Amino acid sequence: MAECVQSVIRMRPQVVVRHVLIGTVRDEAVKARLSALSQKDRDLLLAESAKALLKPVKASGRLGVSRFTIVGGEELGQRIRANKDELEFLINANLKTGLADG
Repeated sequence: MAECVQSVIRMRPQVVVRHVLIGTVRDEAVKARLSALSQKDRDLLLAESAKALLKPVKASGRLGVSRFTIVGGEELGQRIRANKDELEFLINANLKTGLADG
């Protein structure tokens, strides 16, 4: 009986909290350059642009032509709560730099 109860408990859904930073690409020249890149290349650029800012936070993201999203756990949530406007500004600056370097 106890084994059966444990089996049912393991089937119950677990709540996983994810935190999301949604930002806007502000520079029109950057948007124009991003539109020429593939989704894979944009995502790699976002990963590089956010890596130094979010280290050691584990997160993933997607970069569109005019918006980006970064998704992670509680550590990311703490960073977002502490300075979301600064993160968006710095990611935009790093995107611009990354495109100029590439």
